Amino acid sequence: MLEGNKEMYERILVPLDGSKLAEAALPYAEELAGMLNLEVVLLGVCEPAQREFSHMYQLYIEQIAELVKQHVGEYYKKEGAEAKVKPIITFGEPAEEIISYSGKNDISLVVATTHARSGIRGWVMGSVANRLLREMRAPVVIIRSMAPQPEVGTRGLLSKFWFRWMAPRLARHLFRGWRDWL
Repeated sequence: MLEGNKEMYERILVPLDGSKLAEAALPYAEELAGMLNLEVVLLGVCEPAQREFSHMYQLYIEQIAELVKQHVGEYYKKEGAEAKVKPIITFGEPAEEIISYSGKNDISLVVATTHARSGIRGWVMGSVANRLLREMRAPVVIIRSMAPQPEVGTRGLLSKFWFRWMAPRLARHLFRGWRDWL
């Protein structure tokens, strides 16, 4: 049934923010990409306040891309093709950047997750998922955080990277500054 839809979809975009929640969209995108021989675009958006940490974000997106390429590649072994995964970093407000990138780069489908906030809390805090649903021209698949989530080997990669690499360096820097102050 899905075989006839290859022309309809060429590129899947998965927005990632470094959270386990965002990474929960990966198995769905991997399966679709593998079944339909699609390119997966992993889009990380650094907000202006995070610009100085963009190199860490780039490393995170590249590591996730390698893992996704391996997972999608399992589907392609049967066909002898190679998985196509593209890591991208942009700067700005997440919803605007996702919508803009999708429009400029012929994204066929967006697979994202949501916290599933509702009522005043969802309205006041805003929601990237809500904006994507309202403003995207391409179809959007939203994975709710309350749904049972498949196992993902990449969950929490950014937090692991932070605690193993960045936190000790920051602690040394802060301690050095504190010691000099005394």
